[in-house]
Amino acid sequence: MELLSTWGLAIVDQLDGARRIGCWPLLVDSPAMEADRGSSLRSLAAALGDHFFAESGNGVEARTRAAALARIAADSGQREAMSALSHALGETALLDGSADQAAGHFAKALSLLPSGDSPFDRAESERRAAAALIVLGRREEAVEHLVAAHRTARRGWAPGRRSNG
Repeated sequence: MELLSTWGLAIVDQLDGARRIGCWPLLVDSPAMEADRGSSLRSLAAALGDHFFAESGNGVEARTRAAALARIAADSGQREAMSALSHALGETALLDGSADQAAGHFAKALSLLPSGDSPFDRAESERRAAAALIVLGRREEAVEHLVAAHRTARRGWAPGRRSNG
């Protein structure tokens, strides 16, 4: 319950346009999260922190989250954790100005997610893949990813549907 409540506060911070660290370190560095090693909730929380820090330009924190995801993926071997790690590597590649590498990492993240599961993860990886493709001048592919992100989000958060986001 502590993890989910803190996650909700972190999302509110981000939606508020806060662009401050706020609740993210509390979420990913909490003792409850540490005790939950290897779970998909832990990898989701680390991935969400990675999204936030990378998009707000905080490379140090984004890389810290990517390293945490590498440990989680190694411990669990879960597809979701491996997908989250690929996404984090895409985020750090974008921070490093390597859009081509980022696009490859986001594609890998998407390939590791089952099509009907993890709508939040899928929509975020589609959206960030589009960002990398825009940098590369591959506008049509970027639009395809944005359309896919939109469709995934609409399906994933339809009333009565249970999802991870």
